[in-house]
Amino acid sequence: MNQILLVEDDKRIQEVIKNYFTDQAGAELDLTIAGDGNKALELLFENAYDLVLLDVMLPGVDGFEICKEIRRNQEIPIIFLTARGREEDLLYGYDIGCDDYIVKP
Repeated sequence: MNQILLVEDDKRIQEVIKNYFTDQAGAELDLTIAGDGNKALELLFENAYDLVLLDVMLPGVDGFEICKEIRRNQEIPIIFLTARGREEDLLYGYDIGCDDYIVKP
């Protein structure tokens, strides 16, 4: 079973992503949701994940800091899923170790 950590504070977006993965992967996927950066870091140190979907703008620790922390200790694939679409943000995301950077509509 694939373990995915979704780090997203917007409840509506959490639901959309959860529904999408449930429809696509069903029982083959375990999606864990963290609504803030501090909870995400806690979960990352307690569990093993196959993928992290990460927002940048979060309560507590922001997504860029979480990405840097993950890269200090692990090689989990990281995909930023964020409203921050400036080129500087995208380049910074790649510089600190993300695998992909997707801008929310």
